[in-house]
Amino acid sequence: MTDWERVERLRSRGRSWTEIAEDERVKFAAPPGSDPGHALQVVYLKRGYAHAEKARRGRSSSNGGTKGGAEGWSGRSRRRRLVAWGVGIGLVAVVASVLVFAATTPISGTNEIVTYCGGEGQAQHYHVLLVINANGAQQHLPYDPSQPAAIGYINDPAYTNPNLYCSPGGIHALHTHDGSGIIHAELPSVITTVPTLGDFFTIWGQPLSSTQVWSFSGHVTAQVKDMNTGTTTDYSQNPGGIALYTPPGGPFSNPFPIPQNLIFNGAYGSGESGGTFDGEIIWLNVTTAPSAAVTFAECLCAAGQPCPSGNSTRACPTAEGGANPEHTLHREPRAPSLSRDSPLRAASAPGTVIHLRPGFSVRRQGRTATFQPPAGVSSIGGVIMEALPTGG
Repeated sequence: MTDWERVERLRSRGRSWTEIAEDERVKFAAPPGSDPGHALQVVYLKRGYAHAEKARRGRSSSNGGTKGGAEGWSGRSRRRRLVAWGVGIGLVAVVASVLVFAATTPISGTNEIVTYCGGEGQAQHYHVLLVINANGAQQHLPYDPSQPAAIGYINDPAYTNPNLYCSPGGIHALHTHDGSGIIHAELPSVITTVPTLGDFFTIWGQPLSSTQVWSFSGHVTAQVKDMNTGTTTDYSQNPGGIALYTPPGGPFSNPFPIPQNLIFNGAYGSGESGGTFDGEIIWLNVTTAPSAAVTFAECLCAAGQPCPSGNSTRACPTAEGGANPEHTLHREPRAPSLSRDSPLRAASAPGTVIHLRPGFSVRRQGRTATFQPPAGVSSIGGVIMEALPTGG
């Protein structure tokens, strides 16, 4: 049975055009041998059922009919869909262009090196090695293995200054890809000034001065070794002024292999620089100043255990200040003293391990973090630390 015969039968049974249009068995109805321009199209792409009752042979599409056959309602529907698709594509293009503009345009500010957000592979691209030591222990930079980049890319205060977040897809001209210490300097042609280490720390959102590096306070020794010339220059009075210079071989030249012992032998990433850098090694060494109030030697030893030789017994301060005998740290002889900050806060500094008994927590940067003790005791910078329950 043809569609037209089915329509005729349904009409003879008193079915309305709307009911016929809603019949799934009917898709297109035209009398045999009829002029396509006068075809009765009951369902046009199964849309416009409200017009089915108006469908009459010989009427123009503007008059509710189907004159023009394929060029009638179905053609109009196709044109409408094409127009809608065109508008949609245009809107997507506009939104995309806005995002690209936002991602590659400097944020409002005075230092374009700090405020610029864009893509990688710019007019200049070279790599500098940053080494941070706290009391003789090298610290790896923060990174997230699940992310393609870290400092200057991840919109989180631990990685980027909240005032300098880039739009999605954007990355700062100075950034890192892992925790190795390799800094990527990828500068567009619009930036003509030489970036500094201070610019990098501003993007990172961390302090840098002659008395503080990152979360470490004390005496700072800042030196730059230039492998191109073999010279070492002291910048201890102004570490932020250290220039991240372009290598002599050009802005894309990274001629020196990275010393693996200075990037933890790849434990926190290889730097994503092809194993090379420009020959500039920046050393930031922080020696924590002894505290007149509290040192490891003055802390209470672990309950029920003898104190190591040379230790006395005195309650350690809490993270909020004041004495709390439940906070306990012990040390090896000759281990360096803590700073004025409480032992628990100092022990929570990046790169330092705190050993906690299961289920107990310690305040860390204003938040509560729960740790599980690893097997054995680790030594960080000559200091063995163990934190006992806080009583909570």
